[in-house]
Amino acid sequence: MPHFVTKFKQNKILPPPPPLNIKRTKREIIWDRVELETKGLLGENFLVISKKFSSVLTWHQTCVAALIRARKTTDQIAGLLSVSPRDIEKIRQHIRERLGLDSELDLMVFFSAI
Repeated sequence: MPHFVTKFKQNKILPPPPPLNIKRTKREIIWDRVELETKGLLGENFLVISKKFSSVLTWHQTCVAALIRARKTTDQIAGLLSVSPRDIEKIRQHIRERLGLDSELDLMVFFSAI
């Protein structure tokens, strides 16, 4: 086993593996990784949005909304989250629908004002 992997395991940075009886899709594995990485990346933006909209938005939508608030483009968000830009466009659309916003501009202004 490479030295750096052993070092990470000793520092308990890696999350525990899921139970063996649970089958997980590639998308679930990616979003789990994203969850670990974005907690540090999103910081205050994620906390503000999750406190105000936890009953309205899913975790994935909150993550994308926090990146929108951080003024990231669709392509930048897709790169950070390792998903396609089309997936991010769909998530942005769902966020707009849930919050009752008409346009993409309304979405950006809404999250900038929070």
